[in-house]
Amino acid sequence: MTRHAFHIRLVTFLVSLTVALFADGFGASFVSPVSARGSEKEGHLRCVEHGPRNAPAVALTFDACRINEKTTLDRDILRALVEQHVPATVFVTGRWMEAHPGETRELAANTLIELGTHSQTHPDMRKLEDNRLGKEVLEADGLLRSLTGRRSRLFRFPYGYSDDRTIRAVTSLGFCPIGWDVVSGDPDPGVSASTMAAHVIRSTRPGSIIIMHINGRGKNTAKALPAIIEGLRNKGYFFVSVSDLLARGSVDEWRE
Repeated sequence: MTRHAFHIRLVTFLVSLTVALFADGFGASFVSPVSARGSEKEGHLRCVEHGPRNAPAVALTFDACRINEKTTLDRDILRALVEQHVPATVFVTGRWMEAHPGETRELAANTLIELGTHSQTHPDMRKLEDNRLGKEVLEADGLLRSLTGRRSRLFRFPYGYSDDRTIRAVTSLGFCPIGWDVVSGDPDPGVSASTMAAHVIRSTRPGSIIIMHINGRGKNTAKALPAIIEGLRNKGYFFVSVSDLLARGSVDEWRE
């Protein structure tokens, strides 16, 4: 198939899918699952790891998961984002939302924050049967909707663990699996704020998706965040949500 023919078929599919999902009430939070593109060279699917590389837009993302340990909402991180007028995308698990319903609503009400889901119980989804896998995705989606009145089509796999089967399952449900290409390392208490900031600034490229935590697991994240924001802005980068980052790409820009 020629690139032109591929483009026409993909655009036609996107238009029909977008119309259907808007009719179902997903609204502006929808991001097409075809952004989870396959790699012909490697022969397998992968999550969206970055946006287009032709503009200095980057996305800060934060995971809010709750496994067994006590969690919270790191308000110092949220305060830094608000003070610096930086948009961000937060991926929440169902268990975290259950433990923090007020904080979930607070995030949803903040115009700088975009929400995505991160499964219900944060399992390694590669080990789940198809039925359980679907429940992990849909239960978190349903809880987000019941708490906030919103639905998001952005989904992040727990631990970043995925394979062809799990990616196909998630996209078949209408969700776009979001990964990352810059790891902050913030769950490690041995990573200092200065080390974290220097690593993130050095590793970021146009279109990068940066992963951090806002649930209390990032011991030095709040301390590092102002330096990260300042350092990236000094290098000419600007911040957008994941949805806005993906919306900037054309079909050809996604093909590396």
